[in-house]
Amino acid sequence: QVAGDAGGKSRRAQEQAEEMLLRLEAIQDGLLFGSIPQSHLHELTRMVDRSREDFVDPRLSEILDDIELRARIELAKLGMSN
Repeated sequence: QVAGDAGGKSRRAQEQAEEMLLRLEAIQDGLLFGSIPQSHLHELTRMVDRSREDFVDPRLSEILDDIELRARIELAKLGMSN
């Protein structure tokens, strides 16, 4: 049972990481082309919040902090331009 739970958690964490990478790529494209949908940034911050409980590694936690900070900076920039 424990091995099954660990495998399920690992699979879920991998799926979340892959989804986060897709969101980051979309944001990177948006930065290059000058348009980032706010919804992408909001969803990314929600994903980071949900992922925090699954990642206990301090280095991964730092990466999540960096991702969240960058998303919030971009949201602030978009808020200032409106």
